[in-house]
Amino acid sequence: MTEKISGDAKQKPVNVHIALVGKQTYPVFLGIMETHADRVILVCSDDTEREANHVADVIGAGVCEVVKLPPDNIHSVIDGINEGIVSRMSDNGNYNYTVDISGGLKLWTVLVYKLLSRFSNLAFIYIDQSETIFDFTHTSQRKARVCLDMDMLFKLYEAKVNAYTPLSDFTDDDFRACTQIEEKIFSNREFIPVFDIMANPRGVNNRQGIRKDRFREIKEQDFNEKTYRLRKFTGSSLSYRHECKDSEENGIKLSHADITVKNTSRTYTVSMDAPHLRDVLFFAGWFDLFVAGMLAKWKPRSDIRLGVTFEYANRNRPQNEIDIIMNTGHRLLFVECKTSISDHTTELDKFIAAVRAYGGTGSMALFVSYFSIQGDALAKCQQQGILPFSIEDARKEFWEEKKCDYHDLTGNERKMMFMKRDVEVQRKLNTLLDGNLSKNNKK
Repeated sequence: MTEKISGDAKQKPVNVHIALVGKQTYPVFLGIMETHADRVILVCSDDTEREANHVADVIGAGVCEVVKLPPDNIHSVIDGINEGIVSRMSDNGNYNYTVDISGGLKLWTVLVYKLLSRFSNLAFIYIDQSETIFDFTHTSQRKARVCLDMDMLFKLYEAKVNAYTPLSDFTDDDFRACTQIEEKIFSNREFIPVFDIMANPRGVNNRQGIRKDRFREIKEQDFNEKTYRLRKFTGSSLSYRHECKDSEENGIKLSHADITVKNTSRTYTVSMDAPHLRDVLFFAGWFDLFVAGMLAKWKPRSDIRLGVTFEYANRNRPQNEIDIIMNTGHRLLFVECKTSISDHTTELDKFIAAVRAYGGTGSMALFVSYFSIQGDALAKCQQQGILPFSIEDARKEFWEEKKCDYHDLTGNERKMMFMKRDVEVQRKLNTLLDGNLSKNNKK
């Protein structure tokens, strides 16, 4: 595109968008969409030429032109701006210019502002990580009107989504099974290690690898020296049958499971039926659904995806799975769910690296644990910019504030207090997320 950037006087002005390109491509794309650009000039260096060309390919239809500038020679940068941009601009009313200075080098920002600010119908804008658009020319600011497109962001970051399950696919039966696991198993901590042995089978990489007809009985050799005290649970079992019956309500195929916990004094059995029971039952999938349900209460009707697996176009980057990704409208929220955390350094470092790779620096990261988050794990979250939230800690705070022990309550009193407890835990999560979502983080 070597002709002068101008429009036909008989037609509406041409919107020309000039963007300084850094490593983060979504803000560049957002600026182009927000200004309804007819033509786009992407200003890059050798280091960001790949990103600029990728944005141009995504926009398509020959709308974009890439202009390269040197990174650190002031005279060469001035010459490049004058030759590549200024020389092709004219100061008349046939066009409107917008210059997005969100990315690129600071040297470019200063010189572009110096050389282009003489044009009367040109606006300089900056887009921060919360997608607030600052218009320096007209001294105004506003939220982006173009809502975040999750799939477009993944495309811009060259992240290929292999699979996921929308939250909307899960049914009341799935949530009922989730509640059963929490209330019947996790309410008794002594049952949890036994359940984990059955629900986290060795030699299986993911839930899809679970056999359609699975029976797992706990035997004495399943317990090592550290879990010697659990040998009284020998004979406990988990039986799972995949899509073995029809739902009476809508004809959906239901899977069935029986969980039996035996000890020296009694036998305890839980049975459940649900269409996504394999996803809920194995590898702590119930807790992913539990957290996703809370996120849906925070922002109803949002796009929430569970078990999102990626494969990069660049094969040197490993495939990864994110427990939950939520589109808040202007930022993505990545969520790591653990009933408890053991190797905090490896797990949390891996998580935040995936967030940055798949969603860019503008995305939010949330780590939710069923049990308490303490010590090094909490420090690691703070160090990496991960929001920590513990269900157990939030519940403890509720009971401490109420100054009562639920064991002392009657059945109806306990039921009412549990409902109030859950409302308060939800409120604490909402407050945490609202506070972070409103931040205008620096790039």
